[in-house]
Amino acid sequence: MRKLHTISLLVLSLGVFLGLAVPLRAQTGGLEGDVKDLDGKPMAGVTISIDRIDIKMHFETKTDDKGYYVYMGLPAGNARYNVSVVQGGATVYSLRDVPLDIGGIKRLDFDLQKERQLQEQALTEEQKKQVEERRKAMASAQVLRENFDLGLQLLKEPNAQLVCSARCPEGSSPTCLSECQAQAAQGLQAMAYQEAIVALRRAADADPTQFAVWAQLGRAYSLVDRSQEGIEAYQKAIALKPEEAGTYNNLGQLYAKVGRVEDALKAFETAAQVNPAQAGQFYYNLGVTFYNAGNLQAAVEPLRKATEIDPQRADAFYLLGVCLFGTAESQIEGDVVKMVLKPGTREAFEQYLALEPNGHFANDVKAMLAAIDQTAPAAVRVKKKK
Repeated sequence: MRKLHTISLLVLSLGVFLGLAVPLRAQTGGLEGDVKDLDGKPMAGVTISIDRIDIKMHFETKTDDKGYYVYMGLPAGNARYNVSVVQGGATVYSLRDVPLDIGGIKRLDFDLQKERQLQEQALTEEQKKQVEERRKAMASAQVLRENFDLGLQLLKEPNAQLVCSARCPEGSSPTCLSECQAQAAQGLQAMAYQEAIVALRRAADADPTQFAVWAQLGRAYSLVDRSQEGIEAYQKAIALKPEEAGTYNNLGQLYAKVGRVEDALKAFETAAQVNPAQAGQFYYNLGVTFYNAGNLQAAVEPLRKATEIDPQRADAFYLLGVCLFGTAESQIEGDVVKMVLKPGTREAFEQYLALEPNGHFANDVKAMLAAIDQTAPAAVRVKKKK
């Protein structure tokens, strides 16, 4: 028998209270044993919960670093117990209606691997198939959860330790970690995004029916300019959850980024239909995306819609004016070059000032209005090129 690390005499026997001349040791007993997990390894630090059946009494102890536990001083004789292994607040396995002899220590081992094997031997072929399917499902769920969480961490708060632990898991070559740390010092964020894609791909392989995985994967691809793969990921997310307006918004931005104007408009229009309350924001986002891509002409229509939906949105009027001004045409009449403004240019700038007279863009707007006053309808005279 192993050496007892602690002996707890927590319960006096009923006989002592009644004044019976029975030695204390004769009224109690103990439990000891080893606890092993499904892989046959010792389960250290888990709780052994001991509950008396006939009288409500609860005792518990923990296993040591070798998976061994012991508890002394339990009422014995007629007392019977339910004994359970508890890990993380959940009962892993239980033995019920356990008798306890007086004056000794009862050996009660928990070998979860052996117990599972014994249970499976008694199963029918159909039951075994169901058990295997559940086991695979649990394994896939764990892979899904771990890799999805890792992907989110890498996208949100990347650091060298996290990135390199993802790139160089246990069993990698000794040089992997040092090389990774050297590369992280040069471009941590880009590496984090790449590793996030790897993790999220594993999560998608574990369970391809998860909307959040595809949505985050689309985001990760967009951050590394892998637009086509991002588009495909967002499309899969939409197929799983078509009522999520934000996904159409993100998809539309990628369409605009690669120059697919009609597809971008359609995506943002769908987002506006799914969530009318945010329609103005969606159209504004599309306009900004086209503007950032240098396609001022394509930006005009969604920005105009944004101002129609939300006439109090000053930034939309400002950007609309900029795009209209930037797409003005020049008309040559003899020796005179005239600027032909697009309809609504002046009105967009004036509406911005009406809404935000001291706004962030107020000085820029005033300068552009002054330029308009000088060039339209007034002519700017230039020499003809010979």
